[in-house]
Amino acid sequence: MIQKETVHRLIDQLFEIRETFQGKMIPQEAQQHFQKAMKERLLGLQVLIAHSIQEIKKDEKKQSKDQQVPQGKKIDIEY
Repeated sequence: MIQKETVHRLIDQLFEIRETFQGKMIPQEAQQHFQKAMKERLLGLQVLIAHSIQEIKKDEKKQSKDQQVPQGKKIDIEY
């Protein structure tokens, strides 16, 4: 699983890029590259979040199985 510090660093970098160029005149081509880079980082975070959710679901399913009471076996008795 990815470390919390790595995710925090990615988010911080997104905001730093935005703040660095906010209100400044930069070439449109550069803006497009920065926009694509931001999109890719957000998509990466989206994948990490989806993966984390799947891991939580697996853990919940495993815990649910572990907590189930085993059913007794039916035994036929002849009289």
